[in-house]
Amino acid sequence: LVINAQYSSNERDLVKTTFYRTFDKNIISHYLSSSDPLKVNAALLSIAQSGNKSFIESIENLNFSKNPEYICFALGQLGPDSSSSDFLYQRLSDSNLPVSYKPYILNAIGKTGYPEILERLANDYLSNNYLMYDGISTAIYDFYSRGIKDDQNCIKILQNELTATDVPIHRKIDAAFAIYRTNLSNYFKDIITDEINNYDNEDVLNTDRSTLTQYLLENLRRSKYFPENTSLFGNLVNSNIPII
Repeated sequence: LVINAQYSSNERDLVKTTFYRTFDKNIISHYLSSSDPLKVNAALLSIAQSGNKSFIESIENLNFSKNPEYICFALGQLGPDSSSSDFLYQRLSDSNLPVSYKPYILNAIGKTGYPEILERLANDYLSNNYLMYDGISTAIYDFYSRGIKDDQNCIKILQNELTATDVPIHRKIDAAFAIYRTNLSNYFKDIITDEINNYDNEDVLNTDRSTLTQYLLENLRRSKYFPENTSLFGNLVNSNIPII
């Protein structure tokens, strides 16, 4: 997720306390309580840099629908916290919120949740409509980067994200990246081989497909494996995929 700074020339006090890393709570709280969503976003960006978890309750009391991306970003940057992860999971389970919010929420859950949250997330994904979990691969990577792991269920999830025909390609790219970064590549050699065997010369013209193939090949390289397929090898060597 890409968050752009939204400080204006009228917010010098907030910029100053953020720049000098004093993070004056009175100043930040003033902006956080503003009726202007842009001022609230600016406060959330400051909080995200502060490391001060005493702001969490105030963040949770905001109107989530007005500032979903910045609320999730701030909570995620503040790090592991049971209140944050419970709050975020409630939003993830809220059927009234737009699906477009899911990646923000899952990204933050991966940074704030504890092992029981990963277990709950895996069970919910595997027993419900997985298409509603855009961002699951990034969440898994973030959990693993903090040493919170569940290989059995996460392998199932990442396999589905990579192979299900109704999962959009941006999620397949996320899955391939997560497989590599979680060091699970060895479990996916056969699946990745099948995916790469579907490679077509025209795929290099499709940026997303080319990126996916690059990530898949990175996984095979980590596994020190490549399928015995001279035709495929020739096609890849003659392609413009950066890894080749």
